[in-house]
Amino acid sequence: FDVFDEALAAAAAGTTIRVLGDVYDAGQTLALEGLRVLGEGRDTVILRAAAGGTGLTVSADDVELASFALLGGATGLDVAGTVDRKIQGLVVSDLRVSAIVAPDGAALPATGIGLRYATGAQVSGCDVQGVIGGSGATTGATTGGAASGVLLDHALSCEVSGTTVRDLVGGAGTEAGYGGLARGIGVVTSGGSVLSSNTQTAIQGGVGGDGSYRDGDGGKGAGVYLSASSGTVITDNTSSDVEGGAGGGAGDMAGQAQLGYGLYLEPDALDALVSSSWHQGEPVWFLRDAS
Repeated sequence: FDVFDEALAAAAAGTTIRVLGDVYDAGQTLALEGLRVLGEGRDTVILRAAAGGTGLTVSADDVELASFALLGGATGLDVAGTVDRKIQGLVVSDLRVSAIVAPDGAALPATGIGLRYATGAQVSGCDVQGVIGGSGATTGATTGGAASGVLLDHALSCEVSGTTVRDLVGGAGTEAGYGGLARGIGVVTSGGSVLSSNTQTAIQGGVGGDGSYRDGDGGKGAGVYLSASSGTVITDNTSSDVEGGAGGGAGDMAGQAQLGYGLYLEPDALDALVSSSWHQGEPVWFLRDAS
Protein backbone atom coordinates (compact mmCIF):
# COMPACT_ATOMS: atom_id res chain seq x y z
CA PHE A 1 0.00 0.00 0.00
CA ASP A 2 1.20 3.53 -0.74
CA VAL A 3 -1.15 5.11 1.81
CA PHE A 4 -1.02 4.24 5.51
CA ASP A 5 -4.81 4.60 5.82
CA GLU A 6 -5.30 1.93 3.16
CA ALA A 7 -3.07 -0.52 5.01
CA LEU A 8 -5.05 0.03 8.21
CA ALA A 9 -8.36 -0.40 6.40
CA ALA A 10 -7.22 -3.78 5.05
CA ALA A 11 -5.88 -5.01 8.41
CA ALA A 12 -7.55 -7.42 10.83
CA ALA A 13 -6.87 -8.18 14.47
CA GLY A 14 -3.32 -9.49 14.87
CA THR A 15 -2.08 -8.02 11.57
CA THR A 16 1.51 -6.79 11.24
CA ILE A 17 1.95 -3.69 9.08
CA ARG A 18 5.51 -3.03 7.98
CA VAL A 19 6.00 0.60 6.97
CA LEU A 20 8.68 1.60 4.46
CA GLY A 21 10.51 4.90 4.52
CA ASP A 22 8.32 7.84 3.46
CA VAL A 23 6.20 10.64 4.90
CA TYR A 24 2.58 9.66 5.65
CA ASP A 25 -0.43 11.51 6.99
CA ALA A 26 -1.12 10.69 10.64
CA GLY A 27 -4.28 11.06 12.71
CA GLN A 28 -5.51 7.44 12.73
CA THR A 29 -7.02 5.42 15.57
CA LEU A 30 -5.61 1.90 16.04
CA ALA A 31 -8.62 -0.11 17.18
CA LEU A 32 -7.60 -3.68 16.26
CA GLU A 33 -6.43 -6.01 19.02
CA GLY A 34 -2.90 -7.30 18.53
CA LEU A 35 -2.10 -4.88 15.69
CA ARG A 36 1.63 -4.35 15.06
CA VAL A 37 2.92 -1.26 13.21
CA LEU A 38 6.63 -1.68 12.55
CA GLY A 39 8.58 0.94 10.65
CA GLU A 40 11.93 0.41 8.96
CA GLY A 41 13.46 3.19 11.06
CA ARG A 42 12.49 6.36 12.89
CA ASP A 43 14.78 8.44 10.67
CA THR A 44 13.00 7.41 7.48
CA VAL A 45 9.38 6.60 8.39
CA ILE A 46 7.51 9.77 9.38
CA LEU A 47 3.83 10.06 10.29
CA ARG A 48 2.94 13.73 10.21
CA ALA A 49 -0.04 15.08 12.17
CA ALA A 50 -2.09 18.18 11.47
CA ALA A 51 -1.49 21.24 13.63
CA GLY A 52 -3.24 20.80 16.97
CA GLY A 53 -4.13 17.19 16.20
CA THR A 54 -2.96 13.76 17.39
CA GLY A 55 -0.44 11.55 15.61
CA LEU A 56 -1.85 8.14 16.56
CA THR A 57 -4.56 7.07 19.00
CA VAL A 58 -4.58 3.55 20.47
CA SER A 59 -7.91 2.13 21.65
CA ALA A 60 -7.23 -1.64 21.54
CA ASP A 61 -5.26 -4.13 23.62
CA ASP A 62 -1.87 -5.69 22.80
CA VAL A 63 -0.86 -3.13 20.16
CA GLU A 64 2.84 -2.89 19.28
CA LEU A 65 4.45 0.22 17.74
CA ALA A 66 8.11 0.42 16.77
CA SER A 67 10.74 2.24 14.71
CA PHE A 68 9.00 5.23 13.18
CA ALA A 69 8.56 8.95 13.88
CA LEU A 70 5.52 10.97 14.88
CA LEU A 71 5.86 14.59 13.83
CA GLY A 72 3.65 17.54 14.73
CA GLY A 73 0.25 17.91 16.35
CA ALA A 74 -0.49 18.69 19.99
CA THR A 75 -0.23 15.01 21.04
CA GLY A 76 2.11 12.49 19.47
CA LEU A 77 0.76 9.16 20.76
CA ASP A 78 -2.47 9.01 22.75
CA VAL A 79 -3.40 5.77 24.50
CA ALA A 80 -7.07 6.51 24.94
CA GLY A 81 -8.33 4.27 27.71
CA THR A 82 -11.22 5.20 30.01
CA VAL A 83 -12.23 4.38 33.55
CA ASP A 84 -14.44 1.59 32.15
CA ARG A 85 -12.07 0.44 29.39
CA LYS A 86 -8.42 0.05 30.31
CA ILE A 87 -5.96 -0.41 27.44
CA GLN A 88 -3.73 -3.41 28.16
CA GLY A 89 -0.47 -4.78 26.85
CA LEU A 90 0.78 -1.85 24.74
CA VAL A 91 4.42 -2.10 23.63
CA VAL A 92 6.14 1.01 22.23
CA SER A 93 9.81 1.06 21.24
CA ASP A 94 12.23 3.14 19.21
CA LEU A 95 9.81 5.95 18.36
CA ARG A 96 10.82 9.54 17.75
CA VAL A 97 8.12 12.03 18.74
CA SER A 98 8.86 15.66 17.89
CA ALA A 99 7.48 19.15 17.25
CA ILE A 100 4.48 18.64 19.54
CA VAL A 101 2.97 22.11 19.92
CA ALA A 102 -0.39 22.97 21.47
CA PRO A 103 -2.31 25.91 19.96
CA ASP A 104 -2.09 29.16 21.89
CA GLY A 105 -4.96 31.01 23.52
CA ALA A 106 -6.78 28.19 25.35
CA ALA A 107 -4.29 26.77 27.91
CA LEU A 108 -4.11 23.50 26.00
CA PRO A 109 -1.55 20.86 27.02
CA ALA A 110 1.02 19.30 24.72
CA THR A 111 1.99 15.64 25.26
CA GLY A 112 4.54 13.53 23.43
CA ILE A 113 3.41 10.08 24.60
CA GLY A 114 0.29 9.88 26.76
CA LEU A 115 -0.81 6.70 28.53
CA ARG A 116 -4.36 7.24 29.81
CA TYR A 117 -5.95 4.36 31.71
CA ALA A 118 -3.29 1.98 30.42
CA THR A 119 -2.35 -1.26 32.18
CA GLY A 120 0.99 -2.99 31.74
CA ALA A 121 2.22 -0.69 28.96
CA GLN A 122 5.93 -0.69 28.08
CA VAL A 123 7.66 2.32 26.52
CA SER A 124 11.35 1.87 25.73
CA GLY A 125 14.12 3.44 23.70
CA CYS A 126 12.06 6.42 22.53
CA ASP A 127 13.14 10.00 21.82
CA VAL A 128 10.65 12.76 22.65
CA GLN A 129 11.61 16.32 21.79
CA GLY A 130 10.17 19.77 21.18
CA VAL A 131 6.98 19.68 23.29
CA ILE A 132 5.45 23.13 23.90
CA GLY A 133 2.28 23.85 25.91
CA GLY A 134 -0.25 26.40 24.67
CA SER A 135 -0.57 29.85 26.21
CA GLY A 136 -3.47 30.75 28.48
CA ALA A 137 -6.82 32.15 27.39
CA THR A 138 -6.77 35.49 25.62
CA THR A 139 -8.86 37.06 28.39
CA GLY A 140 -8.64 36.59 32.14
CA ALA A 141 -6.01 35.04 34.38
CA THR A 142 -5.23 31.59 33.00
CA THR A 143 -2.41 29.17 33.68
CA GLY A 144 -0.46 28.11 30.60
CA GLY A 145 -0.86 24.60 29.22
CA ALA A 146 1.40 21.84 30.53
CA ALA A 147 4.14 20.30 28.41
CA SER A 148 4.73 16.57 29.08
CA GLY A 149 7.23 14.34 27.33
CA VAL A 150 5.72 11.08 28.60
CA LEU A 151 2.58 11.22 30.74
CA LEU A 152 1.13 8.30 32.73
CA ASP A 153 -2.41 9.28 33.68
CA HIS A 154 -4.53 6.79 35.64
CA ALA A 155 -2.08 4.10 34.52
CA LEU A 156 -1.31 0.85 36.33
CA SER A 157 1.96 -1.14 36.30
CA CYS A 158 3.44 0.66 33.30
CA GLU A 159 7.16 0.97 32.56
CA VAL A 160 9.15 3.71 30.80
CA SER A 161 12.79 2.84 30.16
CA GLY A 162 15.74 4.01 28.10
CA THR A 163 13.82 7.02 26.85
CA THR A 164 15.14 10.55 26.27
CA VAL A 165 12.93 13.61 26.72
CA ARG A 166 14.26 17.04 25.76
CA ASP A 167 13.36 20.57 24.78
CA LEU A 168 10.09 21.05 26.66
CA VAL A 169 8.49 24.41 27.46
CA GLY A 170 5.33 25.03 29.47
CA GLY A 171 2.77 27.44 28.01
CA ALA A 172 2.81 31.10 29.03
CA GLY A 173 0.24 32.30 31.55
CA THR A 174 -2.05 35.25 30.85
CA GLU A 175 -2.90 38.15 33.16
CA ALA A 176 -2.14 36.87 36.69
CA GLY A 177 -2.07 33.24 35.55
CA TYR A 178 0.90 31.00 36.27
CA GLY A 179 3.21 29.65 33.62
CA GLY A 180 2.48 26.09 32.58
CA LEU A 181 4.16 23.05 34.14
CA ALA A 182 6.88 21.35 32.07
CA ARG A 183 7.66 17.74 33.03
CA GLY A 184 9.87 15.25 31.27
CA ILE A 185 7.98 12.25 32.64
CA GLY A 186 4.75 12.78 34.55
CA VAL A 187 3.04 10.16 36.70
CA VAL A 188 -0.45 11.27 37.76
CA THR A 189 -3.09 9.23 39.60
CA SER A 190 -1.21 6.06 38.75
CA GLY A 191 0.11 3.00 40.59
CA GLY A 192 3.10 0.69 40.33
CA SER A 193 4.93 2.66 37.63
CA VAL A 194 8.59 1.86 36.86
CA LEU A 195 10.86 4.57 35.42
CA SER A 196 14.34 3.32 34.62
CA SER A 197 17.40 4.59 32.73
CA ASN A 198 15.67 7.64 31.27
CA THR A 199 17.18 11.05 30.50
CA GLN A 200 15.34 14.35 30.83
CA THR A 201 17.07 17.55 29.65
CA ALA A 202 16.34 21.13 28.55
CA ILE A 203 13.00 21.42 30.36
CA GLN A 204 11.60 24.90 31.04
CA GLY A 205 8.49 25.91 32.98
CA GLY A 206 6.24 28.49 31.31
CA VAL A 207 6.50 32.24 31.86
CA GLY A 208 3.93 33.81 34.18
CA GLY A 209 1.31 36.19 32.85
CA ASP A 210 1.55 39.98 32.74
CA GLY A 211 -1.54 41.30 34.51
CA SER A 212 -2.99 44.72 35.12
CA TYR A 213 -2.78 44.54 38.94
CA ARG A 214 -0.74 41.44 39.61
CA ASP A 215 1.55 39.33 37.45
CA GLY A 216 1.65 35.54 37.35
CA ASP A 217 4.36 33.31 38.78
CA GLY A 218 6.41 31.09 36.51
CA GLY A 219 5.58 27.41 36.02
CA LYS A 220 7.51 24.54 37.55
CA GLY A 221 10.04 22.56 35.57
CA ALA A 222 10.59 18.92 36.56
CA GLY A 223 12.55 16.05 35.08
CA VAL A 224 10.15 13.61 36.75
CA TYR A 225 6.87 14.75 38.33
CA LEU A 226 4.66 12.61 40.58
CA SER A 227 1.15 13.48 41.76
CA ALA A 228 -1.59 11.38 43.40
CA SER A 229 0.37 8.22 42.65
CA SER A 230 1.73 5.34 44.69
CA GLY A 231 4.43 2.71 44.48
CA THR A 232 6.49 4.42 41.76
CA VAL A 233 10.00 2.97 41.29
CA ILE A 234 12.56 5.39 39.84
CA THR A 235 16.07 4.16 39.12
CA ASP A 236 19.04 5.27 37.03
CA ASN A 237 17.30 8.40 35.74
CA THR A 238 19.27 11.52 34.83
CA SER A 239 17.95 15.09 34.64
CA SER A 240 19.84 18.19 33.52
CA ASP A 241 19.14 21.76 32.44
CA VAL A 242 15.75 21.77 34.15
CA GLU A 243 14.48 25.26 34.99
CA GLY A 244 11.33 26.89 36.27
CA GLY A 245 9.62 29.66 34.35
CA ALA A 246 10.27 33.35 34.88
CA GLY A 247 7.65 35.44 36.65
CA GLY A 248 5.55 37.70 34.49
CA GLY A 249 5.70 41.49 34.40
CA ALA A 250 8.12 43.75 36.23
CA GLY A 251 8.38 45.93 39.32
CA ASP A 252 6.72 45.42 42.70
CA MET A 253 3.87 43.32 41.30
CA ALA A 254 6.06 41.05 39.19
CA GLY A 255 5.42 37.32 39.47
CA GLN A 256 7.91 35.00 41.14
CA ALA A 257 10.30 32.87 39.16
CA GLN A 258 9.99 29.14 39.79
CA LEU A 259 12.71 26.55 40.30
CA GLY A 260 13.59 23.48 38.32
CA TYR A 261 13.65 20.05 39.96
CA GLY A 262 15.09 16.69 38.99
CA LEU A 263 12.18 15.01 40.78
CA TYR A 264 9.12 16.78 42.16
CA LEU A 265 6.70 14.86 44.37
CA GLU A 266 3.38 16.39 45.33
CA PRO A 267 2.12 15.65 48.87
CA ASP A 268 -0.18 12.91 47.59
CA ALA A 269 2.66 10.96 45.93
CA LEU A 270 3.16 7.96 48.22
CA ASP A 271 5.69 5.15 48.64
CA ALA A 272 8.05 6.20 45.84
CA LEU A 273 11.37 4.33 45.71
CA VAL A 274 14.24 6.36 44.21
CA SER A 275 17.74 5.02 43.57
CA SER A 276 20.81 5.88 41.47
CA SER A 277 19.16 8.94 39.94
CA TRP A 278 20.80 12.29 39.28
CA HIS A 279 19.99 15.95 38.67
CA GLN A 280 22.67 18.29 37.31
CA GLY A 281 25.28 15.69 38.21
CA GLU A 282 24.21 15.48 41.86
CA PRO A 283 21.77 13.14 43.66
CA VAL A 284 19.44 16.03 44.54
CA TRP A 285 15.64 15.74 44.63
CA PHE A 286 12.75 17.83 45.92
CA LEU A 287 10.16 16.00 48.00
CA ARG A 288 7.22 18.19 48.92
CA ASP A 289 5.70 16.80 52.12
CA ALA A 290 5.85 13.35 50.54
CA SER A 291 5.91 10.08 52.41
